[in-house]
Amino acid sequence: MNDAPMSEYMRQQASWQEYYSGKLIRTTRFRDQTINIALRGLLGRIENKKTGSFRLEDVSGYLKRQKEQPIRVEPATLQLFKDTVEFLTDKGIEVLLLHIPSTDVLNNIDSEAQKEVLDIFNVMAKQSGKIHFLNYNKDYEHDHSLFYDLRHLNKAGNKLVTDRLAEDLGTLLVNSGLGDHGS
Repeated sequence: MNDAPMSEYMRQQASWQEYYSGKLIRTTRFRDQTINIALRGLLGRIENKKTGSFRLEDVSGYLKRQKEQPIRVEPATLQLFKDTVEFLTDKGIEVLLLHIPSTDVLNNIDSEAQKEVLDIFNVMAKQSGKIHFLNYNKDYEHDHSLFYDLRHLNKAGNKLVTDRLAEDLGTLLVNSGLGDHGS
């Protein structure tokens, strides 16, 4: 909240009560659900409770609201992101940018803005051998049976994407030479 772009973003997106309580008490930015997820992780209870698949008719109201809130690339926030990635790569750290799938129904709401974000990631990865971008969205967004809702994979989707990520990470480790350190 002390970062100017983050503070400005919160001022625009949150109610005045949320904004000022977040300035005063840092942990108020966590909702009950977020705290519960964090506690489950700390207790080692990492099971995925998202089962089943979403039904398009159940999300029509949500889709209408999403159309009214287009994706925006905030220049100051983008610069912070780029600075962070540059800081890491300057220290020799490999950076993985990962686009986890969401449904095509959601992606098509503002496809031009989404393409702009993906282009940023692709350009960054092409400009540096230390930045890798894995875009799983394009391969899975049309298979609605893998999703619990518009944004979240269900248990089957999580397994499929996690298995693929593990395989791709192994390949990246071998190709980058990071896997040669005996660990």
